[in-house]
Parts: sequence; C-alpha cells; structure tokens
Amino acid sequence: MQVDKNSKEFYEDRINLLENEFYTLYKAKIKTDVEIYLKTEEVDSGYFKAHKLILAAKSTVFENLFWNSSNSRLEVVVVDGVTSSGLNLLLEYIYYDNLETKTVEEFIELSKAALRFEVTGVVGKCKQLINDYPLSAENVFGVLEASQSKYFNLEQVKTKCLDFIKDISPYFLYVDSSGILQLSAPSMHDILSTRNISLGCEAFVLEGVIRFLVHKRLENFTRRRQQFLSEVHILSLTSEEFLDITVKYPDFFTHQEIDSVFYNLLRLGMKKLPSWCRPSNWFSSKCVSSTYDSIASKSLQFETECNRPLSKCILHDKDYFQESMLLEIRISPHTYTHLHLTMLELAFGSDYVPISNLKIELFYLKESIKMVEVEFSLQETRDHYYIILRNRLNMAKKIPCILKLDIKMSGLKKWGINGPVSNRKYRIVQMPENIFCNMRLTDAKYASFDPICLTPLSDWLVLIDPVENEKKFVLTSFYFN
Repeated sequence: MQVDKNSKEFYEDRINLLENEFYTLYKAKIKTDVEIYLKTEEVDSGYFKAHKLILAAKSTVFENLFWNSSNSRLEVVVVDGVTSSGLNLLLEYIYYDNLETKTVEEFIELSKAALRFEVTGVVGKCKQLINDYPLSAENVFGVLEASQSKYFNLEQVKTKCLDFIKDISPYFLYVDSSGILQLSAPSMHDILSTRNISLGCEAFVLEGVIRFLVHKRLENFTRRRQQFLSEVHILSLTSEEFLDITVKYPDFFTHQEIDSVFYNLLRLGMKKLPSWCRPSNWFSSKCVSSTYDSIASKSLQFETECNRPLSKCILHDKDYFQESMLLEIRISPHTYTHLHLTMLELAFGSDYVPISNLKIELFYLKESIKMVEVEFSLQETRDHYYIILRNRLNMAKKIPCILKLDIKMSGLKKWGINGPVSNRKYRIVQMPENIFCNMRLTDAKYASFDPICLTPLSDWLVLIDPVENEKKFVLTSFYFN
C-alpha cells in the first residue's frame, strides 16, 4: 500500500516518531553535548545532560546561552531561578512535547521554569489541565493555591475549589486534615470568609485557625491573627468548648483574652470583648429566601401550644388593638446543630384583619444593651400572616435571644351575643407574664427533649375561637434552618 506523503496522517506519524526518538535521546543520554548545572539551595540539584540543538529550538534563552554569547563553546552551563523538579519537567516537555506532570504543585513548578526559559505553550496547557483537574478532599487545597498563582490566576477554578471546600466536614477540614496547613494566608482567608456558617461547628473553625497560625508563623502574625479570628463566631461556642481549646493551645490566647471571652460566654456584656471578637453578630450576611413556600420547604417548624385553661386574663373586645410583647428564645444545649430564625407565623390572616389595617414592628436585643429593629417583609394569606426576616437571626446555644413584637390592628368588628359580627372569628385575650409557654417541634427526632424554650417576659397574647373552642398564641409557628 502506497503512503501519501502529503497526507495529514503521514506528517502526524512522522512527528510522533521524531518526538519518541528525541525522548529516547534524552532519557538514554545519547550523544549529549551540554551539561546543565542548577544553582539552588537544594542539597543536591544535580546535572542535567542534554542536546544544545534541541533545547535552542524550543527556548530562546537556551539559544542565546549556547550560541549568542562569548561562552558559546561551553559544555557546562549554570542556571538558576527554578527548582530541580521544574527544570526536569521542562526538559521532558521540550523533548517529548508532552506534560508529564502528576500533581498541581508540579504544574506550578513547570510553568515557572517555562517562563524562566521562554518556552511557549506550556503555561496555557497547564492552565487547561488545572481547569479540568478532578477535585478531591486531598488535592483541593493544592488546586486552590494553583488557581491563585501569578502564573495562572484562574478565578473560576478558585470559585469551584471554595464551593467544593464548603461541603467538606468541618471537623476533617479544620481539625483532622493537614490540607489547610499547605495554604497561603490569602487562600485561608478566602475559605473562612466564604464558608457556610454553621455556628454549632465554630469550635472546629477556631481550632483550624489556631493550627494554621501556629504552623505558619507568618511575618505579619499579629495582623493575620486579628484578621482570621474576626472571621470566627467565637461567642457561639459553649464555655466548655472554649476552655478545651485554651487547654489544647495554652500559649495562643492571652490571659486577658481568655478571661474576657469566657465571661461573655457565660453572660454577654459582662466584660469588654477583645478587638478581634465579633460581638453577638446575630445576623448572617446571607439573605434568606423571600417567600413562605421556599422557606417552609427547607426549614424546621416549631409550633406553639396554648390548649390550656385560661385564668386571670384581660379580654380585648374593641374595634382596635395595640400591644407590645417581649419574648426570650433559648436553645437547648442538647440540640445537635445550630439554628437560624428565618420566619414567624401569626395566628391570624387577612380574613381577620386586612393588611392595610395592620402594623407590625419587630426588634431584637443586641449585646444586652439596646433594641435593634429587624427588617422583614410581610406575606399574607387568608389564615395567616408570615413575618419573613430579610436576614437570618442566629440562635446561639446558652445565649438567649430577646425579641420584641409590636402589633397594632384597627377596623375590627365587635362580638355579638351569638358570635362575631361579620367574618371576624377571634377574641383576643392578654395573659399574665408568669404563665409559661413552651414550644414543641413537629419533627419526631426531637421527641425526647424540648429543643427550644419560649418564655414571655411581658404579658402575652392569645387568640380564642369560641366557635371551634381553639386557643392560639399570637405567634403560632417559628421557622428555623
């Protein structure tokens, strides 16, 4: 069979054959005419035997070194600015036109050598391989570092890595793995600032920050310490968790810092917090979903229970109503995860009072000092109004959250002898604050204990339906995720 010497296949076969022959020349060190000595701080960087003609064909630096200088007849040349691994990988690429790299670290070393000796095409191929690199819990830290290298600067890969890291177990990521110890300070800060905050896991995050800072011993240690610790929600820890960490790392915190944080964990506001501490940063920066359906579908629903005899109550039977309520919400220390309040359900809807006749304000107590208004949107149905928080309200274990709810309604119809006039079905009663109200969770896995405790700190409001013989607390459900 006659071969067409002008065909594409013929030229590709000849090129492959030639590359194989070049690679054999390099590996077998056949007829080499130059030795490259690498000047580095490594103990034994070694000599690299090669062929001037092949190196000069791919690298202008080698071309100038071999033939365009007064030392063109030298058989030994000294180079620097690269590692032994990087130079070896580059030489293999020059001879074989193939990337023999296996790790992300080698991609970086090879790209550095390619730029040093002006070998074109290498960096672009490395970028493509890193972009397609399959991520795992073991290599994601190296890929993240490579994506931020000055040789690549791959923002999409960086985002992909940070998203992947969010799904790694916090214990493995911050406590059990050595991966974070490989990172640069900017990469570590990116992980901390973009992570999914789960306040029940902040003890792991704090330990990871300490491990990183102690291992790295950065030149700007004080500034980085302040920066990284400010990313940790340290007031979400229990006092036992914090003390365990101070025992494990006895030299990291000062006695003043330990004293200050510990007392604030017992009772917020007892002492001035360290400058790096985020004081009861109840609101997360991420907004929650904006509709009832989207929140209810992925939240835990806590219902209030008011089926009990009522005594010493004050009956409101006018055509308007205005009252303030103060509530304390406390999370049980037995709860396995941290909760974020996202939505409140009112006992009544537009059938009882139209939205134009309703005014609601919600506040929370910040740092045990002042009431701060909570931003929310109001969604109406015929049976319920839903107070949808624009930002999640974080519930820290052992630190109660104090809420204040102001409600004003007008245009209500009075009750007649045989029932309500028009379609208004409720009567409102005001209960003394010393009557305790518990919350129960609808999820069966919490049946063994009460995960949330609701305590009225003022008179509280109950809506009675005499026709159906039902009693409802004015807030019928709390939604957490």
